[in-house]
Amino acid sequence: MVGEIFAGASAFKSLADGVKALSEIKDAKRRSEVEVDLLGKLIALQSDFSALRDSKEAIEKELVKIKDWNADKARYEMKSLEPGVLVYRVKEVERGSEPPHEICADCYNNDKKSLLHAVAKGNGLTRYKCYSCGFDENTGTFIDPGPARGGSGDSWLGV
Repeated sequence: MVGEIFAGASAFKSLADGVKALSEIKDAKRRSEVEVDLLGKLIALQSDFSALRDSKEAIEKELVKIKDWNADKARYEMKSLEPGVLVYRVKEVERGSEPPHEICADCYNNDKKSLLHAVAKGNGLTRYKCYSCGFDENTGTFIDPGPARGGSGDSWLGV
């Protein structure tokens, strides 16, 4: 963007020099050529200005997005789930009416908020999945359900 600013300043100086020279030209044909050249430079300068304005607006939008993410990011704290899986959990004081939830640590560190989904639970384990980056991991401590109870196991009742 700095290069574009210098290019615009250079084009403006060239345009100003052309206007100054225009007043000194007596030959009508040469004067007309300089006017056409100046008009071309003016159009190019206008186009450069428009591009700079668009770049400025895009940068401002990105800055707002970064500020919003930083404010949202501060609402979360890192937690370790067994067996050492790191997640970001919304702080209790920041939760408001939202349900308790976790977001993916990888996505969080890449400036993206992606909820972790508990896709399966059983025997003390919870399987979390992130649909943004593909994280898929079991957390918790496995609880052995114990031996099967009942008879021979030949019928659905186990008798």
